[in-house]
Amino acid sequence: SGLFAGGVAAQIITRYSNLTDVIWNNQSKVILNNRL
Repeated sequence: SGLFAGGVAAQIITRYSNLTDVIWNNQSKVILNNRL
């Protein structure tokens, strides 16, 4: 039970970090476009 919960938490953290990476990449592109 504990291992299963840990696996789910790890998947959520991984998906969340991937989502923040996508958002950060989009924001950095907007910042670069605004500077140019």
